[in-house]
Amino acid sequence: MGEKRARKRKRLFFYCTCFLATLLIGIGCAATLNFQKRLQAVEFLEKGENLIIKREHKKALIEYEKVLRLFPKVSPGDKALFHMGLIWLHPDNPQKDYEKSLISFQRVIHDFSKTRLREKAKVLSYVVAELIRSENDIKKLKESADFLQNRLRKENEDRAKTLKKHLKELEKLKEQLKELKEIDIVIEEKKRDRE
Repeated sequence: MGEKRARKRKRLFFYCTCFLATLLIGIGCAATLNFQKRLQAVEFLEKGENLIIKREHKKALIEYEKVLRLFPKVSPGDKALFHMGLIWLHPDNPQKDYEKSLISFQRVIHDFSKTRLREKAKVLSYVVAELIRSENDIKKLKESADFLQNRLRKENEDRAKTLKKHLKELEKLKEQLKELKEIDIVIEEKKRDRE
C-alpha cells in the first residue's frame, strides 16, 4: 500500500511539474514577445525621429502609427502620439493640420493617464486650441472685410452710375439751354427787325 501512495505522489509531482513547466514556457514566450514588440517600437520611434530631421513628415507619421498600433494604450504609444501631434503642428510640414495636432495631444491626455508627457500635452493642447480659435477669428474678420469691401465697391459703382446719369442729364440741360439761347437770340433779332 505504501508503494501505491508513492506512485500517486510521483504522478502528482510529475503533473505539477509539467503544469509549471508549461506555465513558465508560456510566460517566457509572452515576455519574449513583449520584449520584441518593445524593441520594434523603439526602432520605429528612432526611425521617425530621423525622418523628422530629414523633414520627411509623412514617412515619420507612418513610423509613429506603427508604434501606436503595437502599443495603443501604454508606453511607448504615448511618445508616438505626442510626436505625431508635434508633426501636425510643425511649421515646416506642408500638410500641417492644427485639428489633428489637437486630437493627438488630447489622446495623450486621455489615453495615457500615467505618462510624463501628459502635462506637456495639456499645455500644447491649450496652445493649439487657442491657435485654432485665433485662426477662426482671423478667417471671420477676413470674410467680414471682404463683405464690406464688396459692399463698398458696389456702392461706389452705384454712385458712379448715378453720377454718369446726372452728367448726361446736365449735358442735355446744357444743350437745351444752348438751344433756348439760340431761340432767344433769333427772337431778339426778329424784334429788332420789326422795329
